[in-house]
Amino acid sequence: MEIGGLSVTLNQSALQTKVGAALLKMSMDNTKEIADNLNNMMEAIDPNLGKVIDARA
Repeated sequence: MEIGGLSVTLNQSALQTKVGAALLKMSMDNTKEIADNLNNMMEAIDPNLGKVIDARA
């Protein structure tokens, strides 16, 4: 029974790690998209502003 419990625990841990990595990737992709949109808005206001201030930095 201990081996079965250990197997379940390891499977749950692996699943939690995969979910955590997926959420982190989603949040990083979202942050990059927001920074790109911010740069585009700044360039729309002043074409030189997006080159001086980089929101992705």
